[in-house]
Amino acid sequence: MIKVAVCDDEPEIADEAERYILQYGSENDIDFQINKYSCGEMLLNAEKCFDVIFLDIIMDKINGIETGKAIKNSNIKTHIIYITNFTNYSMSAHKVHAFDFIEKPIDYLKISEVLDDLVKYMSDGQTEYIRVKTDSGAETFINVDDILFFEYREARNIVMYTADNSSTGIVIRDTMYEIYERLNKTKFFMPHRAFIINFKFVISADMKEFKITMSNNKNIYISQRKRKEFKEKLHKYMRTKGA
Repeated sequence: MIKVAVCDDEPEIADEAERYILQYGSENDIDFQINKYSCGEMLLNAEKCFDVIFLDIIMDKINGIETGKAIKNSNIKTHIIYITNFTNYSMSAHKVHAFDFIEKPIDYLKISEVLDDLVKYMSDGQTEYIRVKTDSGAETFINVDDILFFEYREARNIVMYTADNSSTGIVIRDTMYEIYERLNKTKFFMPHRAFIINFKFVISADMKEFKITMSNNKNIYISQRKRKEFKEKLHKYMRTKGA
């Protein structure tokens, strides 16, 4: 799913934005999870990671520019879309590397146009997201940094384990080969035809037992012919992370 925050001190505008985003999701089979906040302090204190934030500029205490700077400092990958009456703030907002701007009053056309651009941006692989189709048939975007591993169950049924679903996982419709082709090979590896792992969540690797332990305590086995390649790529990944 795409994790969205809407932050505006006018409740009716926040409600409108939420309604239009959900309408867009329904029409395009995209799953959005939305949290609403009435001020910048509440958004920052929530300490949650969002894929995109619809952010008002003029707010009491901490305005949208300062809020956006704080968000980018903690998560540079978050896309900020400013909602404002004041076009003269656009230069300051550009310093925050805002994805786009929506002028008030908002409507469905304005929201849908910026979401079209966002979905295209994410689909083109310019950011670290992967687009998948869930078991319900809805399409969603997953930040690859949140993915622990993929596990093959049966034809076109793959279970994707994420930081939010580390125990039960999410069933998606795809093939292991098609998924692997869309992933960054410096971060992900297929140690066995039934698994694709994210090096970020590897806790330990036992080469004698041909076993990898992931952060959710799941043990994944390495095929003998992949053992050498796994060791080389894991070491290379660790070097890039300064481990």
